[in-house]
Amino acid sequence: LLENGQLFHTSSRLQGYEELQPLEPGRAREFFKAWTENGLEQLSVLNPGRHYFFLRKLTPLTDHNLVWGNADYSPPLKVVALYKELHRLAASRPVLRTFDGKGQLLEKQKKPEEKPDKPKDNLAW
Repeated sequence: LLENGQLFHTSSRLQGYEELQPLEPGRAREFFKAWTENGLEQLSVLNPGRHYFFLRKLTPLTDHNLVWGNADYSPPLKVVALYKELHRLAASRPVLRTFDGKGQLLEKQKKPEEKPDKPKDNLAW
């Protein structure tokens, strides 16, 4: 998620990433505000497992990662809550474009075809 609302998704099954339908900038700012207000910048979470989750906040001055997944570790609830909200949001947004691992456009999603209100050539039954 970028501050301007652009939203991207990647996973272990993708060999690149997807650009999703963006959020309104005000809604995006809410996530950045939640990161700060919940004190996530002060947390140190580095407990990956075979299957792991992460949140990352990258700025020109900092690169802060929170990584968890180890079965013997329970991350703070505020970390999990923010992750789940972002994940839910990403899952609900349509894919606009797909890129390979080098940032090259692979495909542009087609817009759904609009169905005409009336049949063509009066072929109605």
